[in-house]
Amino acid sequence: MVKRTCRPAVWALAVLACLAFGTQSAFAEDGPRVHAEGWFFHQDSANAAGGFSDKVKFGLNGRCDKKGGSTTDSMGNITCSSNKDLGEYDYHNEFSDLKSHGKIQTLVIKPAGDPDCAALVGATGPAATVQGGGNCTTGCTDSFGKTHTYNFEMTVVDDDDTAATRSNPDAVCKVFVSGYGKNKMPAADADPGNQLNKGDVEVKTSTNNH
Repeated sequence: MVKRTCRPAVWALAVLACLAFGTQSAFAEDGPRVHAEGWFFHQDSANAAGGFSDKVKFGLNGRCDKKGGSTTDSMGNITCSSNKDLGEYDYHNEFSDLKSHGKIQTLVIKPAGDPDCAALVGATGPAATVQGGGNCTTGCTDSFGKTHTYNFEMTVVDDDDTAATRSNPDAVCKVFVSGYGKNKMPAADADPGNQLNKGDVEVKTSTNNH
């Protein structure tokens, strides 16, 4: 559902989104795009006092550049093409103070969902995978043994999109963020994913507008 007014920001990008895209957010125009904002719990064994969970706030806006266009594969996934950045993201782990802000460099819209997210968090709605923040240089191999290319990688799922999933919370999965935390020390988060405790994900394609 299109947002008619800009609600209070959970993180800086939410404010930027409202300013940049007006009262109808990023979805006033046709074309593949994603808007997500909210917070979720990141499992962290170092945060015993917090029940081994960190509160993470995030926001992102991305869309295909009209001039750059897009390509669609046999699964219906839409890869946005552009000679410039495809949007912006913000991320803040309130326990470790890991913060990251940057440009989205790759964007893939997945109208049929992401099989990994379905397996990891049970979220089967339309999804978008975003990567950005420049090439990863520190802490790029996570605790699960996976090596990451970018400083920011996340898939967001619009899991209240269809009649079958209407009551489900939206979700994030395959989260990786590398940046700086407390005392400006290098830090990284890696998480299979979680449902949003509060927030919203909207994934749109040129033929999937609601």
